[in-house]
Amino acid sequence: MKRLLALCASFILTAASTQAAHPFLCCDSVGNKVSVVDTDGTILWTYPAIHPQDCWLLPNGNYLFCHRDGALELMPDKSKVWEYVAPPKCEIHACQPLPDGKVMLVENGTARIIE
Repeated sequence: MKRLLALCASFILTAASTQAAHPFLCCDSVGNKVSVVDTDGTILWTYPAIHPQDCWLLPNGNYLFCHRDGALELMPDKSKVWEYVAPPKCEIHACQPLPDGKVMLVENGTARIIE
């Protein structure tokens, strides 16, 4: 799976007319992890999550992402700021930070948007 993530990073870097000037945060849904990838393809940070689908680098430097069973905000040292756990037979497919500091989550099964 590291090869797939490195291949994706290489493709993105090759497709750009100039090399990225900073690492990027990405979801590896097949590999069940969220990672920060350096400009040369080196994985700098990774966190296990079942089918992560949406991720954000927040202004405070924390990572926000959702996965099949919920959503998390983590500090770079992997300590949890907060966590939402989806109810049984539900999945979280999207998350987005809002301007007021809250987070919007999209939950299927219950077909609701949560703030």
